[in-house]
Amino acid sequence: MGWVGGTAMLIKKQVVQECGVLDGAIFMYAEDIEYCLRAQKAGWKVGIVTNARIVHVQSASSSKTHALVGEAKHLVYIWNKHVPRWQLPFVKSIIFAGALLRIILFSLQNKTEKVSAYKKIAKNVYTWKF
Repeated sequence: MGWVGGTAMLIKKQVVQECGVLDGAIFMYAEDIEYCLRAQKAGWKVGIVTNARIVHVQSASSSKTHALVGEAKHLVYIWNKHVPRWQLPFVKSIIFAGALLRIILFSLQNKTEKVSAYKKIAKNVYTWKF
């Protein structure tokens, strides 16, 4: 298992003692991915409890635009932190191409909030703001 969602993440005390706390540079949107990656690098396994029930009200903490832009920004941050730097231009190119494709698709569906979010992502990646 690669990672579990942070909305219902349970972390053993030993993992926190060994890996530290969540990365303060990532407030919401992808901190769970980064923490699971760190724990796995330290030899811990990530798993799920299949019979647990968690209720999370989506977008209660922020707008969809903020969530999408934040997630893209933090994924670039995670990549930059955990993999060789030479790979970052390729990752940003993929994110940029994906954002352009989504702008087209969501424009056709008249989903203006998502179009706005992906325009911000494309602009930020293109100008290397993240």
